[in-house]
Amino acid sequence: MRFLKLLLAPIFVFSLAACGSLTDTADSTTDTPTPTNTDNSTNTETDTSAATEPYSITYSAAMELEGKSMFTINVKDKATGTAVADITPTFTATMTMTSGSHSTPVKGCSATNSSGDSTCTIYYVMASKMANGSSTGTWALKVTVGNQEATFNPDVMMATGDTAKAILKNNEDKIAGMTGDPETRKLFLFKESLMGTTGNHTFKLFLATRESMMMHPAVATGSKLKNETGTEWTVDPIVIEISTDNETTWSAMTEDGDGYFSKTEIADLVDGTTGNIKLKLTINGNAYTTDGMAVIAGINDSCSFAATPAMAHAH
Repeated sequence: MRFLKLLLAPIFVFSLAACGSLTDTADSTTDTPTPTNTDNSTNTETDTSAATEPYSITYSAAMELEGKSMFTINVKDKATGTAVADITPTFTATMTMTSGSHSTPVKGCSATNSSGDSTCTIYYVMASKMANGSSTGTWALKVTVGNQEATFNPDVMMATGDTAKAILKNNEDKIAGMTGDPETRKLFLFKESLMGTTGNHTFKLFLATRESMMMHPAVATGSKLKNETGTEWTVDPIVIEISTDNETTWSAMTEDGDGYFSKTEIADLVDGTTGNIKLKLTINGNAYTTDGMAVIAGINDSCSFAATPAMAHAH
């Protein structure tokens, strides 16, 4: 078991706000979540805030990865040690590097259950630790429960194997950069899930953008975004096309709301075999490409997701 460095609450981090098993708790260290990482370990971190604070807050994750990640926040009454149910934690996430800081898209947390556990979802735009162990910066998750804050610092690893996220751009779509100069907007396409069985899979993704270094909202039809001068514009329409047969055929994904899109009845993927999912993005009639330049068919007009459907378990 390894312990993450804990910042004592209250700590104010300039931010906006995984599948591992790191656990952070206030006043004590626990291992309650079921480990899901490959080495079967559970990492626990506990907030050790002042005795006057009402809650013991524990963070758990087997391993946080670039792309979609999930973690558990456990809340207990500090005085009695009993679980606190039906309270919804909130959190923000900030990556601090030598060159500056930025946030990342977040979905948020569920209400705590009878065991005091809340499930939280985040979409990391980058890792904080490379495969060779070198650090690119520090992620800080500032969790708020009621009026109490606790900050945790997970190591976010690079995604390996299947593609976790892709970026598409259009060089005519600008935002105000960190220095105030215009920069090209990034559209982040995150793999949400791939489910089903051979001949009938469903692929889901989450779409977000960078409005500023500290704002990464979901993008959906009707979203209000701002250009480099601060002028607001509306996303309408938005079209994401998908191909799973080497770009022979394309079809539109279904928009499910809040930045989520899905495609059902995919017939070309085989359980246990890595396939290739290609995606095209058009917003308000403008194509977004891998390099932001004008479309060159078959070169920059789509992003690729390596995708390996899980093998079905025999019963």
